Order: sequence, then C-alpha cells, then structure tokens
Amino acid sequence: PSTPSGDGYTLKANKKVTYSSLGEDERMIGFAYEDFGIPKNEKITEVQVNISANGNIGKYVGQFGTSTTDKANGYWAMGDEITQSINGNSGTITWKVPSDISSIIQTEYGGEIKFGVWWIDCDQFTIDSVTLKTGGSSTPSVKTTTTTKVTTTTTKKVTTTTTTTAPVVTQPYVVTDPPLQPTMLGDANNDEQIDLSDAVIIMQALANPNKYGVEGTDRHRISQQGWVNADVHKKGNGVTSNDALAIQKYCLGLISLPTETV
Repeated sequence: PSTPSGDGYTLKANKKVTYSSLGEDERMIGFAYEDFGIPKNEKITEVQVNISANGNIGKYVGQFGTSTTDKANGYWAMGDEITQSINGNSGTITWKVPSDISSIIQTEYGGEIKFGVWWIDCDQFTIDSVTLKTGGSSTPSVKTTTTTKVTTTTTKKVTTTTTTTAPVVTQPYVVTDPPLQPTMLGDANNDEQIDLSDAVIIMQALANPNKYGVEGTDRHRISQQGWVNADVHKKGNGVTSNDALAIQKYCLGLISLPTETV
C-alpha cells in the first residue's frame, strides 16, 4: 500500500530483481499509478526509486517511462537516459519529470510508471520503495483528454508494449539494395568502438522506437548501419535485448562477438 508523505506518495515495493534473469520484455519494471492512490488532478513532478543490495550497487544506466494521454505518441513517453553511480549498498535513482511530460501523465485507467534498467553493476538488488512527488493540479485540457480516451488508451498501450518488446526483424529499413553489411559487430552507435553505450542505444531503440529507432524523431536515434551492427546474438535473427546483453558481456570480457548464447 502507498502512504502519502509530504508532497508525495510512497509505494513500499520490496521487489527483488536479478538483472541477468530479466527477459527482453522485463527490463522496464512497472508500477501501477492506482497503487499509489494519487488523486487524478495531481501532477507528478519527480519519481524516486530507492534500491538496495547486499554489496556495492555501482553504475546504473536506464530510463523512466510513463503512460500519458498523448495519442500521437502512442500514449507513452520516455525520459532522458540516466547514468548514475551509487557507492554503497543503497541509494536513490531520481527522475525529474519534464513539465511537458508531467502535464500529460495518465494516472488512471491502468496507467503505469516504469523504471528501465539497461545496465547495473550489481546483478541482484531490491526496489525497496518508489516515491512520486507531486506539485499541483493538471490543466483542465489534460483532464478532458483523460476522460474521453478510456477505451483507446487501453488499446494503444498494449500496441506500444508489443512494439517495444518484440524483436525488430520486419522493419522496412532492415532490407536495403544492396543489403548493408556490418562495419563492426557490436558498434551500434557507429563510433568505431564497442562499449556500454552501444548496449544503451539498442535498449533505447527497443523501448521507444518512435524516438530512438532508425526512423525515430530524436537526433541521437540509432542509424540504419548501427542497427545492422547491433545484431550480434544469433546473427541474422534480428535485434532484441539479448543483443544488448551480449555487448555488455563482451565489454566485461565474458564472451566474444558474434555469439549464439548469452
């Protein structure tokens, strides 16, 4: 159950996570807004995820995502990538919600806040609690959109999730004439080296293809050549989160690329 505290609402999650066991559709860990008991007019301005581990937590790389009332973008929005180091066995990862996202967050009708984990040094950790800070009411126009889009919101959210988690093997940009060949297997961001940033851009493209996919709107989106370079796990079967995991393990010196197993 959630407990109001000051200007926020805290959910005691006590969710244990093993990073290496997370499937490709599990690296964005969701919490339903209804479990926080937030009044529908409240604007969420900050999200705090409190985590702990048996040892040092170390480096975290990930993003937050949230349900929204924005039909044009699939009723979903992603924050910017967060990189944070936690020296110790507990700490807080914070997302300062941009005002343009805060004003359209959908807290009703199955809306969720999701905590994306693209990389974390400690393999096992616990999400002890999640706190949502609030600051005033949403605008009337946002309330109207929320009320009139109940059925459509549910349908579109399922579609967005499918796009995010499915292996991207049927995109039209994968087929070229002549077909693109890898310039460096694992170099997803085309900087002529293989490091953690390559795994991150793959996870971003999978989690939010409208923004970070080859045909996405963000200037830091993955390129067509980068997408070809990203296919390192079971090469030829398309790009999934297993390719990002394979690159992470390669960076740790555990495997070589390409690989059949992760």
